Amino acid sequence: MNKSDNKNEKKCKLCNKPYTYNYELFGRKCLKNLYKNFKIAIPKVLNKENYFCTRIAWRCHKFFLNKDKKYALVQNYIALDYLKKINNENFISLAQIIQSNIDEITAFNKKYRILFGDFTLNDFYRAYNSYKDYEEFNIKLDKSNINEDIKKNDYYEMQEDYKKYKEAIKKIKENQKNINVKIYDLYDESFLDACEVIFDTTKMKSPIFHLAFYNLQREFWKIVVAGGILFDMKLSAYLLIKSIDLPEEKENEEQIIDDEYVNKILFSNKEFTNKINSYLNGEDVNIEDSNVTFNDKDLFFSLHNVTLKIKGNKNKLGIWSLEIELKDKYDFTDIIWFNGYANKDFTENIPKALVSSTLNNFASISSAYDVLKNYKFTIKIKVNSYRM
Repeated sequence: MNKSDNKNEKKCKLCNKPYTYNYELFGRKCLKNLYKNFKIAIPKVLNKENYFCTRIAWRCHKFFLNKDKKYALVQNYIALDYLKKINNENFISLAQIIQSNIDEITAFNKKYRILFGDFTLNDFYRAYNSYKDYEEFNIKLDKSNINEDIKKNDYYEMQEDYKKYKEAIKKIKENQKNINVKIYDLYDESFLDACEVIFDTTKMKSPIFHLAFYNLQREFWKIVVAGGILFDMKLSAYLLIKSIDLPEEKENEEQIIDDEYVNKILFSNKEFTNKINSYLNGEDVNIEDSNVTFNDKDLFFSLHNVTLKIKGNKNKLGIWSLEIELKDKYDFTDIIWFNGYANKDFTENIPKALVSSTLNNFASISSAYDVLKNYKFTIKIKVNSYRM
């Protein structure tokens, strides 16, 4: 193949094999299979790829789309079809994200997304093929007599890891509301070992594991950490869940938190109110203080080097009207996490296995999976009747 041929070589979005002719998404063989899979008659037109994309757009009741939106829609549509065929509960939240992508693609909406994170259409294609191979094994073999071939299948292995993890999560869910069980007693080494399977970086290159682990890691941080380990650290749990649920397109936007729930958390915290009171001298206040830190376990865990702004005045009755802002960044690449608690008084309640680097490693891996997202935020508080 000469140099000019190499310049024109493309790779099929589906099978990842190279081709050189004038289509933008698919090789001829994959395109032919797509026509068959979606029961669309192959037309006698020059650009069969563009025709296929138009027909899929019509099927989604999307009209007057430009080419870029139409081609983005098709990739989301095919990925969603694969997830529906796999029909595994691990992929429900992924299917919802992709369905949302499809819904947002219109002739008038300028923003649109192709899948999410680092996932490609080839990932969904390979995941589906792994599932299909597994199903073929099940048809051929007696299920009670699993042989070595099926054990090598990624989908089979993922299911086995999933069972192990689910048993651990079931134990946590059953005991979290039991007042007779100390919450930290649940998080022992055996529990962390069971959860470790979903943070296995050696399996990240396998699409079936990558897709499944994305969803299970989200569950881990919501149920195990926000709902359990942080059960008495409400602001930390709040910011963690925001990190999990933050849409990809908003990661670079500053998040404004104007929430009465957050206000109540802060003003019920003695260290926070003492910090505010320390600035309230005279009849009015207008300050900005950088690198403000806290020692309280919840505030220490959730707020790091905060920029604090306070503006307000006091009436004749000694009642303050205040506008308060706390600016910070929620960043798992730099967060102290559990290693930073080794010298804190409350650490004796947490098993040594938990205080180790285990959760730091989990957080780092989840950041790579794009499960945990870093974001800048400003908490805005307006108080009309504050007494010192």
